[in-house]
Amino acid sequence: MNSAFLLTPILLALALAAIFYLVPMRTRKARHLFLFFATLAVSLATWALILRRPAEGFEIYRFSERISIALKLDGLGVFFAGLTSFLWPFATLYAFEYMREGRHNRMFFTFYLLTFGVTEGIAFAGNMLTAFVFYEMLTLSTLPLVLSRFNEDSQYAARRYAVYCLGGSAFAFIGVVFLTYYGNGAAFTPGGVLADAAADKDVMLAVFLISFFGFGVKAAVFPFHAWLPLASVAPTPVTALLHAVAVVKAGVFLLMRTVYYGFGAAYLYGTFAQRIALGFVLFTTVFGAAMALKERHFKRRLAYSTVSNLSYILFGVMLCTEAGFAAGITHTVFHALIKIGAFLCAGAFMHQTGREYLFELDGAGKRMPRTFGFFTVFSLALVGIPLFSGFISKYQLVTAGFRDGSVLGIAGVFALIAAAFLCAVYMFTIPVRAFFPQAGRDKFVGSNVADPGWQMLLPIGLFAVLTVLFGVFPQPVLSLAAAIAGGGF
Repeated sequence: MNSAFLLTPILLALALAAIFYLVPMRTRKARHLFLFFATLAVSLATWALILRRPAEGFEIYRFSERISIALKLDGLGVFFAGLTSFLWPFATLYAFEYMREGRHNRMFFTFYLLTFGVTEGIAFAGNMLTAFVFYEMLTLSTLPLVLSRFNEDSQYAARRYAVYCLGGSAFAFIGVVFLTYYGNGAAFTPGGVLADAAADKDVMLAVFLISFFGFGVKAAVFPFHAWLPLASVAPTPVTALLHAVAVVKAGVFLLMRTVYYGFGAAYLYGTFAQRIALGFVLFTTVFGAAMALKERHFKRRLAYSTVSNLSYILFGVMLCTEAGFAAGITHTVFHALIKIGAFLCAGAFMHQTGREYLFELDGAGKRMPRTFGFFTVFSLALVGIPLFSGFISKYQLVTAGFRDGSVLGIAGVFALIAAAFLCAVYMFTIPVRAFFPQAGRDKFVGSNVADPGWQMLLPIGLFAVLTVLFGVFPQPVLSLAAAIAGGGF
């Protein structure tokens, strides 16, 4: 396939978003049909490129000998593009029912579709500068989604989101500049681009730390995590994608690029930069889980859980080993499926009942058995119970930590176990309260609360099924992760 086709999903999403915003569509059904098939078209275009991946990259514009905007689809890009293009259409289907009474749906769905194209741009980026450009565009395209309710809470959350993400990008850009200059354009290369660089290593390691915390803002590394729970005020279709793939996983993805395709794992291994980054990651793992246990708002509890689980992934990444990288990729996939499903369940409860807090859950499971049955599946998986996908990826991470054998590698194993124990408490209490309220505390006696319609239940059910299937048959994901980490895909 001609490499110019790498532009197709990005431009298609941009064009279809513009058509949706500019062309009046009289009925809700017409709008929904257009949006669903537009999203499906972008997904199919992405999968066509994945299945017939161009061997060469495509240069959009060259500024100088070292600086260019270019696209190239390598193994890690295939992984991220495939994940986003699979999840997005189902999240869009869910959004139709959830946003039925929304006041600003035209703006909402325009940016929802636009964000899809921008996320694919991050996956398709061929060098650090191109990835950074789309990374910045992602902040700008998701900001209206966080703001979409236009109330006081969403305005405050949007301001914090903008300050954190744009501020983090300023620091990340320092790493992009150094890698571009000393890495001869910083085209993504397995093993990194600094092996023969003339730069002072201590300076470059300091630059790495600056870049790590810059990209770590979107990956919710402590102390730059606070925007993520606040962003849960956005509509659930937004928060589900924010927490599953679009924003936080973009931060993780760019850190994978920085460590393994920029600076290089061998360049970082055993250095003070690796140890400092790992120290913050391990603290964030336990801190996020502890804050989730403390939180009483349904979606914010899941948000703090995301803070913790993102650092599970970064633990694997920052081990700077092939096994750690493969484990991080595996947990990225499984956590995406688990967390998007859990958020969609939380949104279904809030949509059907108008309630938001955990103390309001008592008895909801009897009226919404499918929703909370699926949530139980996601809880079992997130905790890491065998035969569910979360167990597979957490086992891979623990194994990678033991194989590394360093002090921080072993400490990371204990941090993961501690966070998993806290996860069991903060996740299992939700279905227990929903299905088994204490005597006299059923808040839904005589109510007409019920499970949502098929547009919301179908995506949730699909993600639950996949969560179980990958727990029993994980080999396709494990093989793909190993191939990417080994540079053979």
